[in-house]
Amino acid sequence: MGGSHRGRSRGAARAVVLVLLLLLLLAGGAGGLYLWATGSSGPSRPVAVRVPRGASAAEVGELLENAGVIRSSLAFRVAASSRGLGSSLHAGRYQMETNMPLFEVLDLLEYGVPAPREVAMTIPE
Repeated sequence: MGGSHRGRSRGAARAVVLVLLLLLLLAGGAGGLYLWATGSSGPSRPVAVRVPRGASAAEVGELLENAGVIRSSLAFRVAASSRGLGSSLHAGRYQMETNMPLFEVLDLLEYGVPAPREVAMTIPE
């Protein structure tokens, strides 16, 4: 009888170890996906983005993803929602770059620092 009890405890210990390893792999995968979605890499080039008045975070996320500014509109919506920015993104024309970090984009849209208007000036010699 003592041998079967020891076999059961080894099986339970193996099951616990397997569950812990599975949870560790899932957490690592989720963390990697988060870093990918919120990060940036690749070449940067200037891009002008116009955020329409009254646009939702979902609409702005799609617009930014299509322009190549961010990697994931879903990550943008989640991050905007976690900051409470669902409908309070500032409308306007912004000078951004492709492959910007997600939180830089959110800061820009939250605090509403649109691109300066271009003014032609002539300075005499």
